[in-house]
Amino acid sequence: MKIEVKNRQCLVDIALQECGSVEAVFAIAERNGLAITDDLAVGQILTFEPSDIEDKRVVAALAAGRVSPVGAADEKMLRALLVAIDPEDGSGLLEDTTDTVEPTPLTSIFTEEFDITFA
Repeated sequence: MKIEVKNRQCLVDIALQECGSVEAVFAIAERNGLAITDDLAVGQILTFEPSDIEDKRVVAALAAGRVSPVGAADEKMLRALLVAIDPEDGSGLLEDTTDTVEPTPLTSIFTEEFDITFA
């Protein structure tokens, strides 16, 4: 079976959408020669097998509601999450300051926090 990747979809999104469970990410990654953390391109075709489907009810519910999970964040989105808090009133956005803040890659955060190395 084949699925075309949509904007901002990652392997976890595809696993949930097509197989009904995030655990299917491992089977889909292996079948397509990918690491589970690889970025996907819009329009990229991925393959999976019916045996990879873990919960048909989830797949049916997403399809019935025409829901396509999208969870991948791009740089613009990550930058929008960065804030510099004003100690006076507790507000303020990064654009309101002169300080430069570089986003930390999420894999670094997970590696430091959970001592896990990703492929």
